Amino acid sequence: MKSNYSELGKYIREVNERNSDLAITNLLGVSMEKTFIQSLLLILMELICPFIKF
Repeated sequence: MKSNYSELGKYIREVNERNSDLAITNLLGVSMEKTFIQSLLLILMELICPFIKF
């Protein structure tokens, strides 16, 4: 059974990229059903920002 497994490191790599300049505005998350959904943070910001004066 173990022969069916392979190291995960062959398929993934560490990425450390930040959105410091806020260039990316379409943030997506993953639902429990494994589909892409709009980020909860983005939804909250859309609801709250109209009431906050910057």
